[in-house]
Amino acid sequence: MCNKLVSVVMCCYNEEIQWVKKSIESLINQEYKNLEIIIVNDNPDNLDIISLLTRYLKIDRRIKVLFNNKNIGLVKSLNKALLECNGEYIARMDADDVSKLNRIKKQVEFMEKNNEVGLVMSYANFIDEFDNKIGEQRNTPIKFEQIKKILMYKNVAVHPTWLFRKSILSKLKRYNECMYVEDYEFLCRAIINGIILETLPEFLLDYRVRKTSICNSNRLFQQINFQTINKSYIAALKGKPYCILENFDSNNLKNLKYLKFTQDNIYRGKVLINEKKYIKGSILIFFNVIGNRYKINQLINEIKYRMNLKFLNNNFT
Repeated sequence: MCNKLVSVVMCCYNEEIQWVKKSIESLINQEYKNLEIIIVNDNPDNLDIISLLTRYLKIDRRIKVLFNNKNIGLVKSLNKALLECNGEYIARMDADDVSKLNRIKKQVEFMEKNNEVGLVMSYANFIDEFDNKIGEQRNTPIKFEQIKKILMYKNVAVHPTWLFRKSILSKLKRYNECMYVEDYEFLCRAIINGIILETLPEFLLDYRVRKTSICNSNRLFQQINFQTINKSYIAALKGKPYCILENFDSNNLKNLKYLKFTQDNIYRGKVLINEKKYIKGSILIFFNVIGNRYKINQLINEIKYRMNLKFLNNNFT
């Protein structure tokens, strides 16, 4: 049986203590034992998490904690952790999710049998803030050609299900600063660099859906950034240069102005409704949602994704 070192990368910020504890416990109790668990605390003011992580340092020598002196964000924290990884494989994990106890074993076995694959994902169960199962993510395409095609329309990969070979970082280096879509950009860049991605069709993670995970005010910004990367990805598949590093600007002034305009109008509509001016408020919200070009593009991509998924599943399984 393979016993190669696996580095697990996790970041903490504002998660509930009981969630962080369950997440860490699901790692230290893995059937696959040869792990190093690298945790970055990105909230120096969260004394409860700091205290918990300090206790775990004493419990399990496989755990290493990096304490940020100030909040630097998820992407920088992930890249900081990647620099500390010594394993031949690197697994992602979030501090509020729970890995099945056979997760790492299953994924390593898959990678050992499929030497051409650089990154493997899995299916995931969705759980709420009280650990109740509320759904499943089983629409992640399985084969590489499926994934390559579907990423033209949508990101269906659950980030904390990933396990990849450390060697792919010789081409990819790190996560890029793409706010709210750094995982999607990583996958697009991997494909463009000739890295094979596949999905192990087993439920190996409980993914927690939190009401505050991405607040509504960031959803439009996420969609703007997705479409910026998406255009570059599709162009690269057609043989054009992948120039996301030169073109991507998450602080693009034009997009920020558009975002603020849309949000302000939706807020005004809600105020009008609260003032019992239902017709005016509803009209204002309706036209700012329906007239939102990013929402329209999102809807078009969702339709294309649904149309292609059935075809791909029938032809590549």
